[in-house]
Parts: sequence; C-alpha cells; structure tokens
Amino acid sequence: MKKFFLFVFVFTASFSVFSQTQINLTFLGRDLQSLNELPLDSISIKNITENCDTTLLNVTSNDSVSLIIPDVNWPVGINESIAGGHGTLSIKQNYPNPFNGSTTLNMYIGNSSPMNLALFDGSGRLLASYQNKFDKGFHSFVISSACSGVMVLSVSDGKTSKSVRIISSRQGQGSNNIKYVGQLPNGERRILKNSANSGFSFYLGNEMSFTAHANGYVDRMIVDLPSADSTYIFYMIPSDFPTVETFSVSQVTSNTAMGGGNVISDGGETVTTRGICWNTTGWPTTDENITTDGTGTGYFNSSLSGLIPNTPYYVRAYATNNSGTAYGDEVTFTTSSPLLATEAAINDTLLICYSKCYSYIQQLYLFDAVYSNNIPAPDVSWSEIYDHTQTQSSDNEKIFALWANAYDIIYKTNLVILSSEVVITDPLTKNTIIAQAKAIRAYLNYNLMNWFGEIPLEAGISESLIPRNTIEQVLIQVYQDAADAAHYLPMTWSAPDKFRIPKSFALALSARASLYSKNYNQALSSTQQIINSGMYALAIDPANFTESNREIFCGFNKSNNTEFNNFFDKGSYVPAIRYTESYLISAEALFNSGNTANALNYVNALNGRRGNPVLTSLTNDELFQQWNTELMKEGSMFITLKRFDKALSVVQNLPHLLLLPVPLPFIISNVNLTQNPGY
Repeated sequence: MKKFFLFVFVFTASFSVFSQTQINLTFLGRDLQSLNELPLDSISIKNITENCDTTLLNVTSNDSVSLIIPDVNWPVGINESIAGGHGTLSIKQNYPNPFNGSTTLNMYIGNSSPMNLALFDGSGRLLASYQNKFDKGFHSFVISSACSGVMVLSVSDGKTSKSVRIISSRQGQGSNNIKYVGQLPNGERRILKNSANSGFSFYLGNEMSFTAHANGYVDRMIVDLPSADSTYIFYMIPSDFPTVETFSVSQVTSNTAMGGGNVISDGGETVTTRGICWNTTGWPTTDENITTDGTGTGYFNSSLSGLIPNTPYYVRAYATNNSGTAYGDEVTFTTSSPLLATEAAINDTLLICYSKCYSYIQQLYLFDAVYSNNIPAPDVSWSEIYDHTQTQSSDNEKIFALWANAYDIIYKTNLVILSSEVVITDPLTKNTIIAQAKAIRAYLNYNLMNWFGEIPLEAGISESLIPRNTIEQVLIQVYQDAADAAHYLPMTWSAPDKFRIPKSFALALSARASLYSKNYNQALSSTQQIINSGMYALAIDPANFTESNREIFCGFNKSNNTEFNNFFDKGSYVPAIRYTESYLISAEALFNSGNTANALNYVNALNGRRGNPVLTSLTNDELFQQWNTELMKEGSMFITLKRFDKALSVVQNLPHLLLLPVPLPFIISNVNLTQNPGY
C-alpha cells in the first residue's frame, strides 16, 4: 500500500491590525483509476487575483512526511497540529466552489453512526440524497449537480445536523447526485512555518489555482476561492494513459439512455478501445457494463440499454491503450419511472384510488371520533388515541396508518396524473380523469395537514425524501388541486358513476381550506356555488343516509368493516362530503364576517329540519354546537374543535397534542423529515 501523503499549509488574511482569519488547506492525492492513495511530489500554488505564485515540495525521509517551503514569506507561523474534527460531526466547505458539474466535500464523524446527506436547491427542493453507516474519521464525497446557483448540503447523524452552502455555475443537462468516495486516513498535518523575503500574498476572496504534481501522472488543477479550512483531493491520471472526459447522460427513459465522451489525449499510444461503462453502485469499470464506440482520440456517442426503471446509475467514459485503461469523471443519472401504458390501466388505477380513499375515510372518521372523545375507545388498541398519550416512539399503529395509507393513495393519484398527461390524447377524457385524481389528492393533503401540520407535498409515485412543506404551501396546493378539479368535473354523476367525485366535492374542499385559513369571503364564494346550483337539498332524515339521498355529493355503501359499521350509525350509505356542510361553512363565514343575520338563516334552516326552535341570536358556542350536532362521526370534529379553540381541554391542555407525531419509521427513513414540537 502506498503511503497517503498530506500537504497542509496555512493562509492568514489580515483585515486590520487587530484581526486576522486563519485557513488550513490540505492536499490529498488518489489514482483516478484505482482510487488508491497516491504520493504527491509538489503543489504549485498561484494567486490569480494577486498575480503571484509559490510551490510546496514533498520530501520523504524515515517514512515520515516533511514539508519544505521555498523562499516564501508566509504571513504567519503556526505550530504543527494533528488532523481531527471538532465535536461529533463537522463538515468542510466544498471545493471547488463555485463548481461546474461536480465538487468535493469532506466531513468528520466523531463516532461510528448512520449518516444522511441531502442536497437542496435554493427553493428547498430535494435534489439528491445519500444514506449509509460510517466509521469514525474523515470521509470524502463528490457532489454533482446540473443546477445553477446556491444550494445547501445538509448532513445529519440523527442527533446533530450541519449544513454548508455550495454554489454551482452550471445550468443544463446532467444529474444531481451525492457519491461516496471513501474514508480519508487521519494523517498527520504539518503546518508551514514562517519564511522571509517572498512576494507571495493571500487575502480572503482571492481566486487560487492549485496544481498537483506526481511522478508518472498528468498534472491536475483545482481552482477555488478558499474561505475556510478545506481539503482538496486530486484524482490523478497516469501520464502514459489516455485522457478522457465523460459527457452528461441525456435522452433518459425507463430503460435506455444516451451518453458519450471525448478522448482528449492518447497518452502517446494508440487508443484501441473507447466507450462508457456503468453500474448502480458507483465508480464503474470495464469489468462491468460497457459500450464499445470506436478507437483513437476525439468525441464519441454511446447508447445504454437494458436499464432498470427508476434506478440511479453511475457512468464513466473510458479509453484503453497499450499501457492500460483510463477513466473520465463519474456522472450520474436516474432512469424514469414506468408510467401506465394504456387508458384502461389508468382507469383501473383510478378505481383503486377510489377504493383505497373510501377505506381511508372509514379509518379517518373513526380516528377523529375517538381522538375528539366523541366516542369511547372501541377496544384497547384505541386507548392511546382516546387518552392522548401518544409519543414519538410509541409506534402507534393508528397514527402510522393515518400517515402511511394517505401517502400510498397520493402516490397512486400522482401516477394517474403523470400517466394521463402522456398517454391519453382526448382532452376531455384526460382532464376529467386528472381532475378526479387531483380532488382525491387535495382531500388527503388537507386531512394530513389537519393531523400532522406541515407535511411533504409529494408529487411523485414513491417517497422522495423531501422535507415538510409549510402550512401555507399545503393550502396553496389544496386550493390549486381543488380549483383544477372543479373546472373539469360535472356537478353530479349519474349511476353507475355516482361514487365518483363531482364538482361540488372540489368546491367543498376549497371552502374547507378557506375556512382553515380564515379567508371567509373565499369560503362563502365556494359554498354559494354549491347552494345556488340547485342540485342538492337538505335531507329530511339526517341520521339515516341511503344512496339515493340528494344531500350527499359522493359516498359509498358500508362494506364488511365491522369496527366501522358498529361505529357509524347514520344509515347504510357513508357520505364523503355532504350538503349540510355548505350551510355550516356559510354560517360560520358570515358570522365571523359580522353578518349574523344571514348566518342565522343557514343555522335555522338546519334547526327547522330537525324540529329545533328557531334562534333569534347566535353565539360562537351555539355555532360550534351546530357543527357538533350535524357532523359528529364524519371526520371533521377535531379540526372544528381547534377552529373554535375548544381542543386544548380535550387533549389535557397540552398544546403539542393538537398535532400528532410524525411516525418514527418515516423520520428514520427520511433524514429531511422533522418531528412536531413536544414529541
């Protein structure tokens, strides 16, 4: 094993007579082909901004590392120090920074533990992530991105989180990826001493170029603007090997892609084979999947086939001459997810969404009634929900299902939407199918927000490791999905499609979201469209629903769910959303807007149906009681308790219990998910 040599020197930039900033830069060498440790002979340093340069030489003696400084006037003299990290987790600024395509970042871990790395763009969108368990010590990563601008790289061990801003100057084709290079040895650091009579100088913000020299290897340069302690890794190419660069991968499908490269130099010998190689684990070689794309120097294109859908791949260009095989830098891409291929398959998946959603409604209605203490716990499995004793680590199966089942349906609605946009050509058919899927998605996101607060707004067909979106962002998504659905859906469906979501359902969702955000004018506007349509009427018997009931926008017949059937005592047909809620939302919106007289009209219409006395005045408590009377056991009571400031007394006066804990398995699997306060 070759000895891994470290160059370390110190810059000190003075801002005034009384203050200065010290920067430690470490230089490491690796053979680009094998990634083995490589001794560097010297480092040429040029301060591009100040137009001055110097060289660091490496001299080995008695199996130790010495650093000899030529006639250089360094501004400081620092004693030797040993490489190490501060605390349990630290990360260094990436280099180069800004970068074009890829950059290197190192971190130090004080204890062996699982680590999660995540790369976000400036808007908080997850670009790439990497998860693994690492031993104590220094570790190096290559970050690749096709985006431009400021990004954030976040690192967490589950207890401590650190982040660093990185800047990409690139925009265009390519992929976003975090690639683990390997562990760096805790080598000895030796700091440069003072020397005299040199014109070399450095100030923070100067652009620097560092060129590594190693016997038998092509020189390698890194350009950066160092502003903090950094480690630079030079991936060196043997001088008699070809020099080749890897192109970004394009035209990616679920099982094919196009790549290529450029053989810049043949190393003095004819290039007999060139192409690209790829795998799913990183740093591919010609022992794995390859293409063969001609000989000699110059550009070449490559076609990849037989790929696995929705899978990350790693690609390197290669070129072989008589001395050996050289590789270009690694690039990554991910094959696309397979979409549903036919309209029939899309319709079948949409029907699955309906079936799962109606099963979820049963789960939701029962959970809401127990957590609101409107009914006792049906059995011992519900005790924690009724008593509000859940914790982050309780692993409560009811809370887990409330989260997991909702996202399972959301992923399927997204599959319907994405597939419809590609497969279905008839605009009316396409828009009607997408509208139904968006209405289901809006319903689920709204209810997840009620129970968990900030949630990830998933737009794909599987968990994407994105962070939680704000309440405002969730509401915007609910509004948008509901508006899109309302635009394309009919006001009602005829048999046998009565189970499908109509326009009134989407309008009611918009009204719910408006009431949540106290946008009373918007809430009233949505409910008035429903009421003025003339398509619905209040049920004469609001405690015995059947499929023919004109009050129900859409619903489903009771199934063989014994636990739910014993709980739901309002007839054989279960409403998802019904007409009575339009009256209640209208009354609440008018009351909170100061229009009590018109609010009373809606309240008294509901009282008259039940034979209750007509009210001549209205209080907040009386309005709440209307909700409690009309919609108990229909999934909306806890959010109503919160809206009327009555929920705290139900949850032992502990504010954090107004939201549920994010299920622990999802916190573990997604480093970007945070837990609700109090858990």
